[in-house]
Amino acid sequence: MDAHKKGVQIFEQTRINGHKTENESTTFFTENKHSIKARYVIIAAGYEGLEFKKEKNAFLTSSYAVVTNPVEYFTDWHKQSLIWETARPYIYMRTTRDNRIIIGGLDDNTDKSNDLDSKIMHKKDKLIAQFNKLFPEIEVYPEYYLAAFYGGTHDELPMIGQYPFQTVILYMPMVITV
Repeated sequence: MDAHKKGVQIFEQTRINGHKTENESTTFFTENKHSIKARYVIIAAGYEGLEFKKEKNAFLTSSYAVVTNPVEYFTDWHKQSLIWETARPYIYMRTTRDNRIIIGGLDDNTDKSNDLDSKIMHKKDKLIAQFNKLFPEIEVYPEYYLAAFYGGTHDELPMIGQYPFQTVILYMPMVITV
């Protein structure tokens, strides 16, 4: 069933600056000086949900990726299969429909934007170098590159649930895919 059709209000793309919980409701204050009062709240904001509830089991880490130029010949890359190195920090490589290569990984414990930004150029070069070690005959250069935060938990289990001291808020702060 579509929750919206059943009267559930959904506030997407809404930056929250604070909240106040009273008895059986919570009021959220928005960046645009509005307020949203609700009896029940589901926060499904990815790792940004940690801004509302600090969780000892949660951590942020950084990952990096490069998208290469289109490649004409994939010499020695058997069926362009996904490559996933399980070492730490790991690296993965896969191809796209338009014959580009996505190379990613080299995760680290950076959880601050400034640190992430300062490392991106070095990580981009290192990802290309790792690819060149495996496939020196395939000429690639990075056309796009990015860095991003993602969240995890120390016990590797998802965090979904209601906290006893906040009976009107349900948190789904992290989606962990394996």
